[in-house]
Amino acid sequence: MRPTLVFLSLFVVVAWSTTSNAADRVTAAEILREIELHGAKAVALKYYDTQVWAKSIDPGIRSAAPEWLNVADKLSPGAEAAAGEDIGLALYDALAVAPLKVLPVLSRKYGGTARYLCNVSYEADIPKEGANEYLNKVRRGLMRARTPNEKQLAAQCKKGLAQSLATAKSQGLL
Repeated sequence: MRPTLVFLSLFVVVAWSTTSNAADRVTAAEILREIELHGAKAVALKYYDTQVWAKSIDPGIRSAAPEWLNVADKLSPGAEAAAGEDIGLALYDALAVAPLKVLPVLSRKYGGTARYLCNVSYEADIPKEGANEYLNKVRRGLMRARTPNEKQLAAQCKKGLAQSLATAKSQGLL
């Protein structure tokens, strides 16, 4: 094969793979704009169970980045069944990253107090790092509470975490 043809073939393959990867990724701002234009339900239906969900939306929410928590907040009302459950699981992963930022979003999604929301039952999913390390990460995140509201939220959550620890022990997860 001639060098020019090899180079051209390689260029086409690289360009195609870059384009397909870029198409699989969106920013939080793009998703928020789509929700504003088309509604949460339409956006959830469009992206759930796609590469965009797997490569952008789900990991974005799990990161606890404020813009992705905003996506979770705005997308949740339109996300039914599995999509809604997946957002919930992503938010509970994010809880171990930034509990003080995630608890208000969880409260709007599920209702209830921080104590209730932090009483994780492990019915749907066991954290990858294990129950004990997950609970420790949440506890460490709660130590960043500074304002009176954050301190109250942290105190409530710690009570829920104590219940969650007892549940984990009773289920043999520790």
